Amino acid sequence: MQRVSTNATLFLKLFFPVYWAVFFGMFTLFALFYNDSELIIFQSWTVKFTVLGIYILFFLLFYFTLFQLQRVEMADTHYVVSNYLNTYKYVFEDVEKITETPFLRWIIVSIHLKGKGSLGKKIIFLANKRLYTDFMNENPSVSSLRV
Repeated sequence: MQRVSTNATLFLKLFFPVYWAVFFGMFTLFALFYNDSELIIFQSWTVKFTVLGIYILFFLLFYFTLFQLQRVEMADTHYVVSNYLNTYKYVFEDVEKITETPFLRWIIVSIHLKGKGSLGKKIIFLANKRLYTDFMNENPSVSSLRV
């Protein structure tokens, strides 16, 4: 069993969004409920709703991107996927295709399943470029699923 996802997955999926939600959430609450005359900028409803809109926009962005990342380990016949709460084992026979998108020093990998699995029909993870390419070079049967 070889880990192919990056160690940054834990930071990007859990720590960064949670800290951002807490600190920017506190700022948003401050902006919405502060009514003192010393800070004139927070008296405008336009500023208050803009701050709230930015908070909601970024929360949705994090939900549909970073929260979808999984931790993946692969072997020659199966792979293990974890969302840091539950761990699931899948076999490569259930994989329809594997798509890859380069992103900075990582690769965004989407594993499309033939049917719906416990984590959905598509598993997305941020692959460590070196570990992922080494695994794919050593396992041509899995590499043939790439598109």
